[in-house]
Amino acid sequence: MLILGIDFETTGTDPQNHQVIEVGMQLWDWELGVPINEMGYLVNHENFVWDEEFKPKSKITQEMCQRYGISSKNGLKRIQMMMASTEVVCAHNGNNFDKLFLEAWKVREKAEAQPELLWIDTQTDIDLAEGQSRRLLYMAADHGLCPHKAHRALADVNTMMEILRHHDINHVLEVARTPTITIQALVAYDDREKAKALGYHAEYESGKFKYWIKTIKQFNLEREREAARPIFELAIVDNYRRK
Repeated sequence: MLILGIDFETTGTDPQNHQVIEVGMQLWDWELGVPINEMGYLVNHENFVWDEEFKPKSKITQEMCQRYGISSKNGLKRIQMMMASTEVVCAHNGNNFDKLFLEAWKVREKAEAQPELLWIDTQTDIDLAEGQSRRLLYMAADHGLCPHKAHRALADVNTMMEILRHHDINHVLEVARTPTITIQALVAYDDREKAKALGYHAEYESGKFKYWIKTIKQFNLEREREAARPIFELAIVDNYRRK
């Protein structure tokens, strides 16, 4: 089985307005346990749209993309060529981020449709011990890995795929095929650390705290309610997309 790991660095968090500026991909032969093809590249756009609050956090500049990046059309074409080799894609928070950016990119470039692929999301589709973080760098540490060059696309892909190798791929694929939901902890300010201890993270909007949330598989909802019930109630967040 071939699995394509993919990661994007972008100019912001809105796929309809912001752009992919770096792509990292590794195509793995899962039986051999090794990548058989990989590439990473910057993408240049005719008109960049930057989130000014997001811009200082990026390790990639517009000048880098203009000097070293390939065109938007060619950048997308390379992804589609790699995807033609597989039926399974893997991304960290991919269903809420990378997949949405890819679909918006296809629309802008008027790309031809491709067969629908199964997406594994390592943030939600692998089993972790209760209380363990699902942020990529913390997950890497919990799996005995020492990642480098975090927040560069190809390095993050390699970290994600090495984490995935520690898990039963058949179970992961089964979980990936089930629906995902995002839940909110209706928690009082004084009890916020209790939400954090149960794996919820703080979400901000325009620099202001919004809520404590967690993305889970739908079949785990009742288990989450039971764990939270002595402290707080839960609500389902509709149409959530991680910032």
